[in-house]
This record gives sequence, structure tokens and C-alpha cells, in this order.
Amino acid sequence: METKEAFAGFCAKWPQARVKLIENKANGPAIYSDFRSKTFGIILVDPEGSKLSRAERHTSTAEAGQIWLPSEQLAPWITEWRHEMQHYPSEPNDRGDAGSQAWDYLLPRQLADDPLTEERKERARRQRLAKRVQQQQKMTWSRTGA
Repeated sequence: METKEAFAGFCAKWPQARVKLIENKANGPAIYSDFRSKTFGIILVDPEGSKLSRAERHTSTAEAGQIWLPSEQLAPWITEWRHEMQHYPSEPNDRGDAGSQAWDYLLPRQLADDPLTEERKERARRQRLAKRVQQQQKMTWSRTGA
């Protein structure tokens, strides 16, 4: 029951989350069953390998500085998260599990899979168009003496 309440709280706190990954183990399938008809974006994931091997898959990405972590001002929980990740897979390890599963899901995807990519392209296209219109108006005004 505690996990279901936590998941419901997460969904209420972060309604803009487009994807919610739930481990397909323990009570994950029950949560999926209870929430799938009333919550958008739930995906069951089957973790591959041990907790340690799942985290090790992303070590080089983290060492290369390609995983962005928010500051403590934006995310007061980040200090505890870093501590947990430094000691992962020792208990507590829920955040480490969530992090490795999120990276497994997110990192292989290209930016083209990002729904905001199309929005950004459209915004850039509109900005270029607006700039061209302004330039044409300036040219028209300079010819007419306006």
C-alpha cells in the first residue's frame, strides 16, 4: 500500500512527467494494473542484470559529464541522491534503481525522439520567417522612402 500511495503522490506532484517507469517486479505489476487506466505514460520495465551492472553501464557517461544533475537550490534532495549513488547498490538503493532505469530508458533515445524537438524546430522556423519578413519590410520601406 505504501508504494501505491507514493506513486499516486508522485503523479500528483509531477503531472507534467510524460513517462513513469515502473519495475516489472515485486508489486510493480499491481501498481501498473491499478493506475494504467487513470494515469498517462506508465511503462513497465524489466531491469537487465544486477543492480551494480545496471549502474556500471552509465559510469562512462557520468564521468564524461553527460548526465546533468540539478543544483541543491532546484532539487534539495540531490545531496541525498548523490550520497546514495556513491554507495549504490547498498541500501537504501531506490533512487539508484530509479536513476539507472531512467538512464537505460532515456540515454539510448536520440533527440529526434524528444517531442519538444519538433516544437523547437517549429519555433526556429517561425523566428527565421519573422526575420525574413522584417528584412523584406525594411527593403520595401527603403525603396518607398517611408
